[in-house]
Amino acid sequence: MQSAKKTVTCGNEVVDPARLINLAKSQVDYILGKNPLGMSYMVGYRAKYPEKIHHQ
Repeated sequence: MQSAKKTVTCGNEVVDPARLINLAKSQVDYILGKNPLGMSYMVGYRAKYPEKIHHQ
């Protein structure tokens, strides 16, 4: 998308590739521990992660 210089329209807002990449990176960072709890949501990743997993 970035090399093709394309954008995405979401409602009335135009989103460029750089913004989408930054959003994706921030979401991954959150899942891997850059969040208020400082906890990784990926089991076994980093020192602090969920130990009692409950699947439904």
